[in-house]
Amino acid sequence: MKIGIANLEINNIKSVKDFFSIFGQTYILDSFKDYQKDTNIFILPGNGTFKAGSESVRKKEIDKLLKEIEKKNVLIIGICLGMQLFFEKSAENSDKKGLGFFEGEVKEIKTNNCRLPLLGWFETSSKNIEQDKKTFFFNNKFSCFPKKNLYNTAYLDLDDFKVLASIKKYNVLGFQFHPEKSSKNGYEVIKKLIEDYEKF
Repeated sequence: MKIGIANLEINNIKSVKDFFSIFGQTYILDSFKDYQKDTNIFILPGNGTFKAGSESVRKKEIDKLLKEIEKKNVLIIGICLGMQLFFEKSAENSDKKGLGFFEGEVKEIKTNNCRLPLLGWFETSSKNIEQDKKTFFFNNKFSCFPKKNLYNTAYLDLDDFKVLASIKKYNVLGFQFHPEKSSKNGYEVIKKLIEDYEKF
């Protein structure tokens, strides 16, 4: 299993690399030209603003790479800001375009039930057993709003606001939480993804 990890220069690339090294051979991409054709999984991690992420993926031509490998048998995973960049736009920086893998937009979380940004462990609910009634590590103040209900999703329910915790469409997945910081639960989610991938 070969795993490529995009370096947007706005994330802790070491912790992501160390975590995914459990599942296979990892390498870092600083630009389109670093992509290795035998890659099975591509990771787009990120922390920071939507503007910084949008500008970085285009400067490094990661956007072109993702459009190309989306059509191939490559599992594409976005983490935190990486997931938000998979959407069309964000209220955080409305002049910057996302990658458009999912129809919808990113909006600020509005809740009276916890401090923002979300920081720490929160329980999610999902039809997927690996994410239902399990806690994961979050660090964000924006949430994604897909236009369609056809996507396979998980949520964090704050009672007065539902935060999209994960989303999936074919071979493209997004996690708003950090699986690499979510101990056993994060490990189990990625392990199941890879097991399902290896069946095909």
